[in-house]
Amino acid sequence: MDLLTWIGPQSAGDSPTVRRHRFHQSWYRAFVLGLPPGTGPQEHATSVYGNMLRAEDAASGSNFLTDEIHQIAERRIAEDGTIEPFRCRHNMLSSQPMCFNLIGPLQFRPSLAAAFVQAAIGRDVEVESHVSASRTRRAILVTAPDLTLRSATAR
Repeated sequence: MDLLTWIGPQSAGDSPTVRRHRFHQSWYRAFVLGLPPGTGPQEHATSVYGNMLRAEDAASGSNFLTDEIHQIAERRIAEDGTIEPFRCRHNMLSSQPMCFNLIGPLQFRPSLAAAFVQAAIGRDVEVESHVSASRTRRAILVTAPDLTLRSATAR
C-alpha cells in the first residue's frame, strides 16, 4: 500500500497552509494512532478525509492526547453549548481539540498554568481553576477550558 492510501483523502480546495496541516494530522492518525480515516467535516457528511476520525475512534477520545484531556473536553461539551461536539471529537484539524490538548490539563495545575503564561507574555498572573462569572476586560488576560488567568497587577 502506498503512502497516500495510508494518509487518506485530502481536500483539493485547501490553501497551502491548510493542506500542510491536514496532511500532518492525516499522517499522525495513520502512523501514530494507527487508525483509518473517517467522514466529515460535518456530522452527516459522507466524504472521507484523512484528518477525520471514525465515530468509534472519536468516542474513545482519539482526538485528545490523554484520557484526562478527553474527560475535560467531554465535561465541557456536556455543560457548554459553545463547543461543537462532532468537530471537537472527530476533526483532527479543528482548533477546539487543539485548545483542550494544549490548555486543558493546566486547569488542575494552577502553578504550572501561571508559569506557562508568565513565560509566554512576561507578566505575572493569578490563576483560578474555573471560568469566572465576573470578568472585566482589563483583568482577564486569557480564558481557556475551565481556566481563568488574571493579571496580578490589574486589581
